[in-house]
Amino acid sequence: MLAAFDRHMEERQREYAAMLHYFLFRHLPAAWEDGDPGGKAAFAVLSCRMLRALGAAQYAKTGRFTPDDQTELFRIYSSEIEYSEENTAALYDVLWEGEI
Repeated sequence: MLAAFDRHMEERQREYAAMLHYFLFRHLPAAWEDGDPGGKAAFAVLSCRMLRALGAAQYAKTGRFTPDDQTELFRIYSSEIEYSEENTAALYDVLWEGEI
């Protein structure tokens, strides 16, 4: 599933680089307060990996994954995970405990 999706996204890898930069820009400064830059970086990488997996699942289901699909997926992830303190805290706990 991921190999076919990766081939489909070959020319669009910048989208994931931009997401990673965004997550780092938004979350890394909080490390000044909580002293956990590694956790913030891990959250950024995990977020990109999750978005890639979700995109691959949509591609496998529909046979397409457009830039508009990517934008909508990012919007949903942002509102449901990134801007939810409860969900973000749960991901940080998983990362901290090394369960991934």
